[in-house]
Amino acid sequence: MRLRVISAIAIVVIVIMTSVGVFIEKLDANQEHPHTSITDVNSISTYELDRIHSLCNNPIISGNGSDTLITCPIPANVTSWIDISPPVYKKTVCHSTYGCSGKYVYIQQNQDTMISEKQQQDLENFALKNIPEAKSWPSGWELDHVEVQVRPNSVIAYMQFFIPVINPTYKNCGWYPEVNVDLETKKVSGTLLATPSNTTCTK
Repeated sequence: MRLRVISAIAIVVIVIMTSVGVFIEKLDANQEHPHTSITDVNSISTYELDRIHSLCNNPIISGNGSDTLITCPIPANVTSWIDISPPVYKKTVCHSTYGCSGKYVYIQQNQDTMISEKQQQDLENFALKNIPEAKSWPSGWELDHVEVQVRPNSVIAYMQFFIPVINPTYKNCGWYPEVNVDLETKKVSGTLLATPSNTTCTK
């Protein structure tokens, strides 16, 4: 009987020591990687996980202090030809006068820094080679805006250009063609590519 008691105590001590060792390993890992949360992902509700997975494929869920961050990896077939930073979303309590679909929303933190000016120039050169209409654009046109969106099944660069011609609809200066580049397939498409007039103007 005494031997059984001693054996049971020994087993309890081993289990406790093992649990402490695992906790210390996790704590050390978290100190080495301050943006990695030791919070169990299983604590996130199925509904919230579905919303997170609607942002992109294989999202990386991490923590930074009390914040929950979602990082969306860029596919290798994109990074092989253009350098884009992965989008990072922050879990934020929703405040909206129009109502919320859930308690939290995921707001991107780095939209303006995902692609550098050099990469924008490279992307512009690539896109315009595939847009025949661009050859007839009058001088003075410029790239107005670039936005890269990472989604579960695509990575698209949305590009808007400014062309200094009179807009026949609004009678003001500016025609804004839109060019979309699928960064995975390199397919280029666009709208409003042909200028509506040859009457140039000043922005």
